[in-house]
Amino acid sequence: MDKKAVALTSLFFTVPPYRRTVIYLLVYSFIFGFALGLAFSQDVSTAFIFTGTEGITVLALPAVISAVLAASLLSRKNFRQGLRYFMFLAFLSTLVSTIIYSLGFVFYTKEISSVVLMGNAIVFMLWFAPLLIALNYGKKAILVSFIQPALNISFLVFLRAYLNKFVFLEAQNPLFLAVKLLVASAVLLIALWSIFFIINAPSKRNFGISTIQAATLFFAQWLRKSKELEEVLAEMSESVHTFVGTVVFRSKKSKKVKASFIVPYIHFGPFGNLGGSEFPYLIEKNIEAKTDAPAFVFHGTTNHDFNPVHSSSVQALVEAASKGLEAKGFSDNAFFAHSKKGSSDVFGVIFGGKAFLTLSRAPKSTEDIDFAVGIALRNRALARGFSEAILADRHNSKTTGKLLEIGSREYYEFEEAIDELKRKVGQAFKMGVSEDELKGFSLADGIGGAGLRVAVFESSGKSICLVLVDANNVLPYFRSELITSLSRYGFNFVDVLTTDTHSVNRIGGVHNPLGRSRPKELLKIIGERVKEAIENLEVCEASASVVFMDLDILGAKKSSELISTVNSIVSILKLVAPAVFIASVALAFLMLLYFK
Repeated sequence: MDKKAVALTSLFFTVPPYRRTVIYLLVYSFIFGFALGLAFSQDVSTAFIFTGTEGITVLALPAVISAVLAASLLSRKNFRQGLRYFMFLAFLSTLVSTIIYSLGFVFYTKEISSVVLMGNAIVFMLWFAPLLIALNYGKKAILVSFIQPALNISFLVFLRAYLNKFVFLEAQNPLFLAVKLLVASAVLLIALWSIFFIINAPSKRNFGISTIQAATLFFAQWLRKSKELEEVLAEMSESVHTFVGTVVFRSKKSKKVKASFIVPYIHFGPFGNLGGSEFPYLIEKNIEAKTDAPAFVFHGTTNHDFNPVHSSSVQALVEAASKGLEAKGFSDNAFFAHSKKGSSDVFGVIFGGKAFLTLSRAPKSTEDIDFAVGIALRNRALARGFSEAILADRHNSKTTGKLLEIGSREYYEFEEAIDELKRKVGQAFKMGVSEDELKGFSLADGIGGAGLRVAVFESSGKSICLVLVDANNVLPYFRSELITSLSRYGFNFVDVLTTDTHSVNRIGGVHNPLGRSRPKELLKIIGERVKEAIENLEVCEASASVVFMDLDILGAKKSSELISTVNSIVSILKLVAPAVFIASVALAFLMLLYFK
C-alpha cells in the first residue's frame, strides 16, 4: 500500500555544498557561452576567450548574485546553510533557462525574445515552488523568486544595449519587458494554484488538513528539525488508554538497581524528531538519571496507529515508567521459557511468576504488531497463570512482510506457542549488563541516540543473551552473522532486538535497518559489550509491573488512510500535473507573442 508514498522519498537527494555548486555554475556557463560562440560561426579561439567569458557574465554572475541576495534576505542567521540551497536553485534555474534558450535558437529564432522571457518565467517557478513548499518562506517567496529572472533579463538588456553581445532580446522598453515577465509568471502561478487545489482536496475532505501545509512542515522537519508538523498531526489525533510495562532488576546483595526493562505500548514514530520517534533515547536518558543504571527501552506490541503526536508526551511515559520502578514483590528466582510454532517464536524470562516475553518470526518478516494482537497475546499469557505479562516485539527481521494482525495464521501460531510455554520452579539467577552509546555511529548509520544495551542472564546452568539496539529493524543476514559471532560464548539462547525508532528514517528511501551501514564495526563492538556483560554477572532479583495512562496518538488506521490518500494524489498528479503545466506554458508563451 505504501510503495507510492515511499517512492516519493527516493526522489530526494542531498544538495552539494555551495562552493561546489559555484564551480559547476562557472564551468557550465563558460561551456554554454563557448558553444554559443561556435554556433554563431566564430573561430575557436575567439569563442573560447570572449564568448566563454561572456557566458559567465550573463549566466553565472546573475545566478550567484541571486543566491547571495536570497540568503541575505531569508537566511541571515544560517547564511551558509541557506546559501547552499539557494545556490543550487540558482544553478538549476540557469541550467533550465539555457536549455530553453537553446531550443529557441533551434526552433524559434524569430521570437527569441519571447522564448527568453518564457524561460525566465519558468525560472521564477523553479524558485517559487521550493521556497514556498520545501523551505516554508511564505509570501516572501514571491519577491525573492523574481530576483534571478530580473537579473538575467537586466544583464541581457545591458549587454545588448551597450556591448551588442548576446542579442537575445529585441530593443524594447525594459519596463514593458518586466510587465511581460510578470504576466507570464502569473499564468504559471495560476496553474500551480490549480495543482495545489487538486492536491489539497482529498486530505481536506478526509482529514480536514491541507496537504500543502503538511508538506511544507514536513520539509521544515527534515531540513531544520522543526516540530510544527506535530500541530497538524494533533488535528487528526485521538486519546487512548495504553500502558507501560517495567521490569526492575537489582543486586540481591546491595539492593541497588542493576537495570530496568521498559516497554511502552506506543510506537516510536512517525519520523525524524517528531512525535515518539526519539522516545527510546529520551526515556532511557530520564530513567537512567533516576536509577544510575542501564535502561533497556523495548518495542511494544504496537504499530503506526500508536504514534504519539507530541514529542512532549515523553514526560507522561517517563512518569509511568518511574511508577513501575517502585514495584514490590521482588523475586530472586527465575527460569527461561522458549516455545516455537511454525515461524512464530516466543522467548521469555519468568521472575517469580511474572513474565517478560519477546516475540519474533525471524528470519521471516518481523514487523510491527497490531495493538489488539498484543493485548490478546498478553491476556493469553495471563490465562496461562502468570501473575503479570509484559510482551515486547523483537522487531528484528526486515523483509517484505507486513505487520502482525488479528486473525492471521501467524497470530494463532503465537497463541499456540504461548500456550506451550512450560511452567517450572525458578532458581537463583545472575544478571550482567553493559552499554555503549555508539557515539561513532550516526542516524545515517541506522543508530538512534540510545545506542546499544546488552543483558546476559544465567540460571539453572543455562545462559541467555539479549542484544538491544536503538534501530529500526535488522537485516536478516546481519542478525544471522551476529548470532553466529556470539556462539563462542555458548549461550542457550541469543538474539538481537531493536526499538523500531523512526528517528533513523532517512530521505531517499525511508527504511534504514541495522546492518546496512558498517556491519563489521558493529559486530566487533557488540562482541566486546557482550564480553563485558558476562564479566558483570552477579546474583540479582527482579519485579515487574504495568502502569496505565492516557495519551494522544495518531489513531487507528490513520496511517493507512494517509498513505492511501497520498497514493491517490500521486496517481492523479501523474496525469494532471504535466497536462496543467504544459497548457500553462503554452498559454503564457502565446500571450508573450501577442503583446509586442
